[in-house]
Amino acid sequence: MSDPWVVARFRAQFLAKVEYNVECQGAEIYVPRAMVRVGKTRRLSPSPLFPGYAFVRHPDRQWVFLRGTFGVLDVIMGTGEEPAWLSDVEISRIRAREGPDGIVRLQSNEFRAGEKVRVESGVAGFDAIVDGMAAHDRVYVLWNVMGQQTRTEVDVRDISL
Repeated sequence: MSDPWVVARFRAQFLAKVEYNVECQGAEIYVPRAMVRVGKTRRLSPSPLFPGYAFVRHPDRQWVFLRGTFGVLDVIMGTGEEPAWLSDVEISRIRAREGPDGIVRLQSNEFRAGEKVRVESGVAGFDAIVDGMAAHDRVYVLWNVMGQQTRTEVDVRDISL
């Protein structure tokens, strides 16, 4: 069995420095990324799947060094004085959803822009057209409201083809 992982919380604007500094200290860092919409634009960009959080493991189960690493705010703690350890199995589940480009495929990637869907809950029972993906398993849809196309964000579990 491989060494367990800890979850480090970091300042988002220092991601590159955090990755560099953690690796320089002999640890492995994993920041899963997904394609998410940038603001209200149609442009998608690779962004951290869990903004502000990274998975880190050190071959000697060291983790205290993270508290002194530039950009790292804290380590997610479990019971007592130990961090909340994650097994390699949990990380493998995330990595299994990555494509060849290293980008995690979100469930909402099942829907393509322009597809007709049906919203099943919330303002249920209306037909809409997929307008793109949003973060955190959400999808933008277009639907008609009084003759106007209105863009709405819905949970991917609330729509069907």
